[in-house]
Amino acid sequence: SWQSEWFKLACLVEARGLKSLIHGHKVSAREQLSRAAYYYRISLLAMLPDDPRFKERALKSRQVMKKAGELFEPPLEYIEIPFEGTVLPVFFRKAKSGPEPVKTLIMIGGGETFAEDLFFYIAPQTFERGYNFMTVDLPGQGLLPMYGKPFRPDMNVPMKTVIDYALSRGDVDPAKLACYGYSGGG
Repeated sequence: SWQSEWFKLACLVEARGLKSLIHGHKVSAREQLSRAAYYYRISLLAMLPDDPRFKERALKSRQVMKKAGELFEPPLEYIEIPFEGTVLPVFFRKAKSGPEPVKTLIMIGGGETFAEDLFFYIAPQTFERGYNFMTVDLPGQGLLPMYGKPFRPDMNVPMKTVIDYALSRGDVDPAKLACYGYSGGG
């Protein structure tokens, strides 16, 4: 019942978020949509990728997180970094508005993680400390295995692509770029 109950809760909270948005309650909408994205993601726990619900729910989590991201100030950006015939999905949020470069933290998860849920692990604490925050699905994470990108021994290759992207941004201070990983990402 775990998967079905979390999915029902996600649908309910998403509907509340959309209703809040329609009525102009931006903060409530952002918080509810963020929670709904996380709940959709949690409904995937212990679900095998060949389950027909897996891709649909993962994409729903991403869609709702993108909508919530638009309501943050500064916004939570969704970016796709080209990589070996597909893309690495990224969420990036600046520490503050403006073009000046600031310190940046990249978070990398483990085996059963998605960029959408990594935001909730540490992003709020990074903003409080003045960091940009970036999280990404590397091969083997999120939906990438479904697109032919499983875990690989040379994870330095996709990480180089991620770091090169981060360093290409004018709002990232190249002298103050850090990475935080846990589980397999550690």
